[in-house]
This record gives sequence, C-alpha cells and structure tokens, in this order.
Amino acid sequence: MIYEARGQFRKAEAAYVLAERRRRASIPGVLSSRVPAPLAQLLQNADSWVLGQARMKARQGRLAEAEVDARGALLSRLKQQGKYHPLTPKYIMGLARILIEQGRYEEAERLTRIAIEINQKVGVVRDSESTANLLASLGGILSYQRKGKEAAQVFAELDEAIADWEPQRRQLLQLNGSRIHSLYRTGRVEEGIAAAEALLKREIGRAGETHFDTAAARGTLAVGYMRAGRDADAIREFRAAIPAPDNRSKGGCARRGHDADLRAARAAAERRRGLSEFAGQDPVRGRRQHRR
Repeated sequence: MIYEARGQFRKAEAAYVLAERRRRASIPGVLSSRVPAPLAQLLQNADSWVLGQARMKARQGRLAEAEVDARGALLSRLKQQGKYHPLTPKYIMGLARILIEQGRYEEAERLTRIAIEINQKVGVVRDSESTANLLASLGGILSYQRKGKEAAQVFAELDEAIADWEPQRRQLLQLNGSRIHSLYRTGRVEEGIAAAEALLKREIGRAGETHFDTAAARGTLAVGYMRAGRDADAIREFRAAIPAPDNRSKGGCARRGHDADLRAARAAAERRRGLSEFAGQDPVRGRRQHRR
C-alpha cells in the first residue's frame, strides 16, 4: 500500500505477489487451528492481493497481464460468493478500470452498470461511499464516450446522493476531471473552471507539480479557459500540462488519449489566439480593438 501511494508500482506489485503467496500458503494451517477463519474469507483476502497486482501492472502499462489478473480475481469471487454479494462490485470495477485504460469504454460501462445493479439488489444505501464511487465512475466513462447529457444526469444523481456528506468528503468525488468536463459540455463553464482550479490546487498539494494527475488537472483547467475565451490562460496551462516526450508516463489508452486531446486543444487555442491577434481583435469578445 505504501509503495502504491508513492507511485513505486513495480515494488508494490512485488509486495502484492508476496502477500498473495503467503496468504495461500497459510490457508491449511489456519483451517487446522482451534478457531479457524472461514475459507471464503481467506480466499477473498488472497483474491484482493491478485486485484492489487492487476492494478499495479496496469499502472506500468502492462494492460493485457493486468486484465488476465483482474478477470481471474473476479471469476474466483463469483465462484466463491456468487454475483449478488457486497464485495462483488469491487472486483467488477477492478476489471472495468483496466478496460478503461484500454479504451474499451462500452465494456467498462456495462460492467459499471452491473456493479450499480448489484449494490441496489443487496441493499447498499444510496448515499454510501460504494454507490457514490460507482456513480462517479459511470459518469466518467460516459464522459469518455462523449455522452454529455447522460454523464450530466449521472453526476446530478451523484450530487443528490452525497448532498448530506461533509463538504471535504463530498469534494473528493465532485472535484474530478470527468465531472468538470461534463459541466463544460452542458454550458456551466464558469462553474467548471472554479472546480478545475480547486482540483489543480488539490493535486499540486497531494502529488506535486510533476505528477501525471497534476498535469491532467492542468489540462482540464486549460480546456475550461479555452471554452471561456481565455486563450492566453489556456495556452499557459496547456504548456505546463503536456509532458515532454522523455518524461511522459507509461499508460493505457485513457492516458495516451488524454495527452493527444491536450495537444489538439492547445493547438486550437494557439491558432485561435493567433488569428484574433492578427485581426486586431479581443480574443475573448471577438471584437476589433481600436487604438485611441
């Protein structure tokens, strides 16, 4: 867990492999003890370490391996506890997140909707952290697919579900790129910019200036500035957000797509600003400026 939080994904993977092996090796001894733990609990613990391995492989760009591990952990859970169990959505979403990294958004959307349905069937309350996280994930996946209206509806449902949460806890879900892009696409640009500025401040404090998450937050803010006609601000943030070729982190389609989107949007902002300056216009209002 510490290695993962520090971004040391290879070391974290090795730690998860060791934890899984030790758990499986300990099962016979635990079952023969005077007060044995349930076998299902021991196997679930081992499967959780497998899911951790999948997550770390995905962060290293080894998506095919990650998918195999995530599917294996999910199938093991389905075999042991069935579909309608409170823990099943955790393993479904472990696989769905890897599919997102591969750009397989439709499959990820189907899995996420299944996870939400399971939560409802097993009686997980609507304002629980589990349900809120699933709604946030679904909104993000819809946003990736450019389904702006559907994403906005899901994020509105999320806002309603977490309305009674403490503000700081609520912001953890509300300050994310997918939700902010949804605000942009539904015309709530200034609200989106305010959220993007808060997100960037949080990511700099949490991960530092050079982390991928900070770059992603800068790109999200830059898109808002561009939509608001603040091209100089947009170009500044785009330039800070797009990593140099040798420093670009490994990742799946979602991350590579993010970089490509940023480069395209930056180019559009620079072209628009260049044209407006050439024409002697105010780049925000689009009106010619007369010298007095």
